[in-house]
Amino acid sequence: MIRMLLAAVLSLCVLAWAGELRAQYRIITADAEVSAPCYWIHGSTLHVCESDQSFDLSTVAAIEREGLDPLAAGLHREGLRRYFAHVSWLLDREHELLEKDSKITERLEGMPRNTISRSERTELSGELPGALEELSLGVQRLRQAWGDIRITERRLVQPSRVKSLQFLAWTMALQDRLRYLKTFDPTHRDYALEHMRQAGTFRDSFGRHLEEAAGSMP
Repeated sequence: MIRMLLAAVLSLCVLAWAGELRAQYRIITADAEVSAPCYWIHGSTLHVCESDQSFDLSTVAAIEREGLDPLAAGLHREGLRRYFAHVSWLLDREHELLEKDSKITERLEGMPRNTISRSERTELSGELPGALEELSLGVQRLRQAWGDIRITERRLVQPSRVKSLQFLAWTMALQDRLRYLKTFDPTHRDYALEHMRQAGTFRDSFGRHLEEAAGSMP
């Protein structure tokens, strides 16, 4: 569903480049009003294109469109095209990591919850910690890549925040599994399952927020 949405938005961005005129922006804070052909957001900071000016996003009261400028249209559409192309690539990498995660989960859930033999403990201790640490490194790198993405529409900030919560829950689940392999306390398995359930909920929520944001774009 998300991939279909991304493909549709990318097509619109390419088609709109040729002729549509888009408004410039008036960025309004408590202390200033700034006009610019475009803006972009990284983390909690809003940056003004073709300027050294930046604002903490929490201080931005409104972003209004004004005027009609072909340059602004091109900058805006190109920014959106790059954003959705980047998101599509990141989701593909995420899918690869989720498949690895599922295999580890199946291996753990195939073991008895409370009573594990010495041979089973030895097998798990030798087999899974390395795979979990490799997966954790991949998740950490992907989380950083999501954090580095440039957002060119304020309404796309909320999907990004939800994605950050997904990675937080996923990271906690991986840590829970590593603790389990050190202690074989089944409580850590339960924590891991709950954190992965939360991560899945946030992942679904990200898709809904992204769809709503893309659908509300003029």
